[in-house]
Amino acid sequence: VSVHRRGTPLGVRSEVKNIGSIRSVARAVDYEIQRQIMLLQGGGQVINETRAWDPEHNCTVSMRDKEEKQDYRFMPEPNLPPLHLDMEGTQAHPDMVDVAALADKLPELPNQTRARLQADCGLSPLLAARLVNEPELLRMFEAVLDESSDCSPTIVANLLVMELLTLVNKELCSLGSSRPFSKDIGEIADLLQSKRINLLTARHVLEVIASGDNRAASDIISAGNLWLVTDPVEIQAVCEAAILRNPGLVESYRSGKTKVLGALLGDIAKVTQNRVDMSLIARHLQELLKKPQ
Repeated sequence: VSVHRRGTPLGVRSEVKNIGSIRSVARAVDYEIQRQIMLLQGGGQVINETRAWDPEHNCTVSMRDKEEKQDYRFMPEPNLPPLHLDMEGTQAHPDMVDVAALADKLPELPNQTRARLQADCGLSPLLAARLVNEPELLRMFEAVLDESSDCSPTIVANLLVMELLTLVNKELCSLGSSRPFSKDIGEIADLLQSKRINLLTARHVLEVIASGDNRAASDIISAGNLWLVTDPVEIQAVCEAAILRNPGLVESYRSGKTKVLGALLGDIAKVTQNRVDMSLIARHLQELLKKPQ
């Protein structure tokens, strides 16, 4: 409870405890308001203290002074000496604790790591937070970038957070497994970045490795013939074959229904088992469809 005149700052407050009913709360507040007003009008000062409600005399009584007494919520410990802090790093006295020196010895804190990942690696706040929350993922992320500085940090982070962690959650592998996934992640990230494989292939390769296959990622891709088709001659042949297979869709596209391009691309993806660079296919297919018949 505190009182003040309109337009002036709030006054010093007092707390009232040990109140047993709603009616007593109202009486205690009314009494405390009048007590503080009379005290101030008489030239006194309100003390920041804890008071108790006395229902027999309908008044509040002082319990303890918060500012001056040491027994408010703690007990002094005689065996603990005073703690003197040196906040400026001046080392003025050998018995003082140098706060700045201790701060320099602290490891990188999570908020600092998140800020570094965003500033130095260009990661989104969400990706940075996910890595920091999984220390083993963060360790692998930094190991991959140390081994291959040309790797895209965003691709590496997405592989770890979205793909590898998904396998861990499915209990297909563990982050503490004997095989160091950082080397595999680095190789897969390089292949994704150079567009030699797509994300579906990357996901498949990680699943194969997680199942216990000891082959390198490139060997798994070669064995499954999963390399992306990027050769212009092969791209041309794939697009021409799709046009021949889908005369109805081709006619619709050329009549102005360009949305059917998605169906043509879906057909190509199915036939090639997603082994083509769809951005190249889309561009080349549109060029062929625009040519006069």
